[in-house]
Amino acid sequence: MTFLFFLSIVLSMASLAGLIWLFAPKLTTLARIDIEAIPHERNMKAKDRILYDRLKRRIQDWEHFLSFATKPLADFFKQFFQAIGHAYKRLSDAREYQKKQWSRFSSAPSVESVDSSDYQQRMSEAEKFFEDEKFGEAEMKYIELISKNKDGLTPYHGLIAVYRAQKEWEKARDVAEYLVKIYNAQLKKEDADGSLLFDAAQNSAELADLYFKLEQYDKASQSIRKSLHWQPLNPKYLDAALEIAILTQQRLKAEKYLEQLRDANPENQKIADFKERIKQLPY
Repeated sequence: MTFLFFLSIVLSMASLAGLIWLFAPKLTTLARIDIEAIPHERNMKAKDRILYDRLKRRIQDWEHFLSFATKPLADFFKQFFQAIGHAYKRLSDAREYQKKQWSRFSSAPSVESVDSSDYQQRMSEAEKFFEDEKFGEAEMKYIELISKNKDGLTPYHGLIAVYRAQKEWEKARDVAEYLVKIYNAQLKKEDADGSLLFDAAQNSAELADLYFKLEQYDKASQSIRKSLHWQPLNPKYLDAALEIAILTQQRLKAEKYLEQLRDANPENQKIADFKERIKQLPY
């Protein structure tokens, strides 16, 4: 058995050697064949080269065309966004200037009583400008009134109304924030009456609404809580507090405010709606 195995190996190797001896001269001849000299192969290679060059030229033509076509559009968008940037900067500068103006006036000493005829005349002019939707004139008139008496509260409210009418929420918020400081200072006085507390709560609620519009929900929640501290059963303030709590998904606070709203105004038509919305909030 072993002898037959070795014999088969020897015969296989001899056959392989014979094949190599037979085809080696032909392989050498094949290696010397010049493919470039064969007309058909030469034509095919030339055709491929022509197609490649044509495709390359078309790609380059399209690149030049796209570059030429899109350049005006790119320049337009560049100038457009630059113009927006410049306009935003001018608006920001104007807003900062106006804020400094009324802030400077409000910190100046009062030079005219709010009960004087001249002061009341200017107040009537400012209100008339506002009614006629001449907001620029109304704004300047209210700022002038603040410069005459920093403690007069009505011009601040008028200024907030002017900015709200133009949906300039940031400017309205800035004035309302400053007005909170004035109310806080006046409420500390011994002769502060109930009407001042009512106005302070109303201003704090208005500030909460401005924070809400500016999506500053934490500040909105703090501000409306201040209004509720002064007037805990005011349905309007409870309504606002519920809206903020639901939006910010504060279920426990929402349930607390809903219970207070039931106590304050059991017939309120929004109670059922609030209840359903609170059910959708996570625990």
